[in-house]
Amino acid sequence: MWSVSQWVSPGVVSVVGVDGQVVDSYGQSQTSDVRQMKKPSSLAVTKNDDILVADFHNNRIKSINR
Repeated sequence: MWSVSQWVSPGVVSVVGVDGQVVDSYGQSQTSDVRQMKKPSSLAVTKNDDILVADFHNNRIKSINR
């Protein structure tokens, strides 16, 4: 699996399978400002396969639990 960050507003982080198909996306359908990412920039994956996203314009690290 791969994680991909898109610099759009609101920001979207997608999990992409080895076949290139999107498995899941985060951030595109959220209606609350608390949940919307604004310019996700850097990504990291933990040993538990959680995704950490630097949410640049919100000045926070977002944790996406797989």
